[in-house]
Amino acid sequence: MGRKPNALILQHFIRGAKLNDSSNRYEHTCKSCGERFPKGRIDSLTTHLIKKCPRISTPDRRKALLELNNIPDHADSTRSRGGQAQMNGPAAMDWARTEDTNNANSDFSGLHALVEATQFDILQKHDDRAINNNGAGHGGSGSEPARLDIQELYTSDNPPVSYEQRAQRDKKVLRNSVRRESEASLQPATFVYHTSGSREASPSLAISASNMAAVATAAARYIPPMVDPQLFRDDVNDNQPDAMTSKVEQESYVPTNPEPSYFQNSTEHETSLAMMDSLPTSHMYPFEPEHSEHGYEPPEIATHTRGPVPLLMQQPMNMIAEYGNGRKAAKPKVRGRFLNERRKEVQKIRKIGACLRCRMLKKPCGEGTPCATCINVSSARVWVLPCTRVNVGEALEMYTAGLHAILSHAAVSDARDRCQFRNTPHLIDASHFPDTNIFATLTAVHGTEISPEDIVDPGLTGGNSTITRRLFEDDLQPKLANYAENMLTTFISREPSHFISITLDTALQRSNQNEALIQALQLWVIVHILVDSSRGWVLSERDSELAPGGKGNIIDKSAGDHAYEDLCGQLNAAAEKQAGTMFNKVLKDFETRLIGRAKTQRFDFFLIALIILSCVEKTMWLFKSWGQAEFQARYPLPKPTQEYLDQGEHLARMIHMMLQVRNMVPKTYAKPDGILATADGDQALEQWLDRVQVSALDVSISRDLFEPDNCRCFELRLIARLLTPAT
Repeated sequence: MGRKPNALILQHFIRGAKLNDSSNRYEHTCKSCGERFPKGRIDSLTTHLIKKCPRISTPDRRKALLELNNIPDHADSTRSRGGQAQMNGPAAMDWARTEDTNNANSDFSGLHALVEATQFDILQKHDDRAINNNGAGHGGSGSEPARLDIQELYTSDNPPVSYEQRAQRDKKVLRNSVRRESEASLQPATFVYHTSGSREASPSLAISASNMAAVATAAARYIPPMVDPQLFRDDVNDNQPDAMTSKVEQESYVPTNPEPSYFQNSTEHETSLAMMDSLPTSHMYPFEPEHSEHGYEPPEIATHTRGPVPLLMQQPMNMIAEYGNGRKAAKPKVRGRFLNERRKEVQKIRKIGACLRCRMLKKPCGEGTPCATCINVSSARVWVLPCTRVNVGEALEMYTAGLHAILSHAAVSDARDRCQFRNTPHLIDASHFPDTNIFATLTAVHGTEISPEDIVDPGLTGGNSTITRRLFEDDLQPKLANYAENMLTTFISREPSHFISITLDTALQRSNQNEALIQALQLWVIVHILVDSSRGWVLSERDSELAPGGKGNIIDKSAGDHAYEDLCGQLNAAAEKQAGTMFNKVLKDFETRLIGRAKTQRFDFFLIALIILSCVEKTMWLFKSWGQAEFQARYPLPKPTQEYLDQGEHLARMIHMMLQVRNMVPKTYAKPDGILATADGDQALEQWLDRVQVSALDVSISRDLFEPDNCRCFELRLIARLLTPAT
């Protein structure tokens, strides 16, 4: 039968074919933005629905979040035509105050939506009870006043759970309460005094022979085998001069390894044993300190609170655990437990995340933005950026905004509405340089579209012109990533910019020693595929897998059938998604290494920063192009292009500040001929500067001039921060 489909998922996603494994999952495609999920995992679908999809409105996100948490949405049913809740009395006043607060802070968040829905639910139940009670009161005199039955309120410490999890939680609470009652009902240990002869005799503790054997065995465990047990008895007798205490201790002494005949005559030793049958077993072992909120409890205090300790266990045992070389065993370093207030404070900070400055400088961070540590800094010497809690990779939204994904989804939807596509054995080979014989081979479907202007008689369509449309059906992202990896050296060798070509070649030569450089180079290649339009895709079609790749019919981009535009749009959407994945991965690794002071060479960090900023410079040109007047009508994103450009500038300042804190920004100066050089003593940096031949004038020019046909017009706009000579 399979599992029952989720109604919310079916509302926002198109369910595809079942996966060829035992997971019982299906492929899904978002109805709003067209993003594909080949694995069909429920967590990926819900995360995309609530956080990532650029085409879902805020009310739809809020509704989906409430439905995922099994919380009814009473917002629409309790609002009147004027937008106010129909309530009377104190409930209306409380809701009015809550409504004003919500309007003041209109930013969407999951916690805000849960609290709002819970307040609606509580107030509506209160009004229903009040109406019912008032109606009963008119019918008789026994009416009760209305009561406000407040149920569970969801907070950050008490998140909402499903009905199945709530049942398991109630069962666990019930089991804990039953166990506590059973423990409380146990009878406490009592002392039983036995006398021999008369009631005036001094009382002594009694224990059976079998229990005494167990006690003797346990005591022998704590005595070194090469130490005479008589020494312990003599030591105790010398330290306790009291006659009665000495007598009782001597009578209660048991040899370390007692003979079997010792317990055969039980009557002989019964009155002289200073133990009891009802003594708890916890008193037969040395005191084990417990860590609690109040700290460590000394053994002398525990003796009064836990009862008497047996005399055998009071004997001093000076034992030292040593290795064969005479060294003591190293104790593991354990951090002390937090107090309750400090533990809650640390949990809150971990949820919101520490600010970037406190993470870099290893400072304690507090709540609020800016945090208390950043506020107390009157004049910062190095870190001059404002307090921010976002990760470095989250500061830039160019690759995750979904610019090409939205455009491609609209084009594909229009093509599917115009014609019916059929599965064909055709394959399309895509490449930027076909002479290298490196292709991304993808399957495609075909569809025929009849031009409406050529139809004279709707019943006769035989002589009319038709248009063949093609669409990719594969999961393009992994195949495109494989193609970019194979084309890495080709793109680097054919890069027209001298500065970028030398930088990439240097990073490629050093990539054998640092995996982070390989990831940065792969990021640059995928961004180059996405942005650089000077060398577009070359698409060729072949009928069979046996045919040689790249030798089929070329799909002409000037044919006017939109086939080339549709296919390139899908490739750009896949490249954009892969670029977002790689960018977050590279920036996260870059930030982690800098914060943790990883043992990476200083020049490698500098090269990674250069490659990242080069990618951002190219992407800034892309968004600047979409900000021109001729593209404004087709621009699909809600945020203006200038906001993304400002994000790129802010990211460059963050990277420069992080490198400066770790003393990884090269100290450059201009030679008499104007070429930059360094006196840091880093041989790799000196060789790189000699090869790139960048001058002080190149890094001082403001590169704000936009060129629509040159994606490299912003080159050195952000990189110049890392190369500017110190004044």
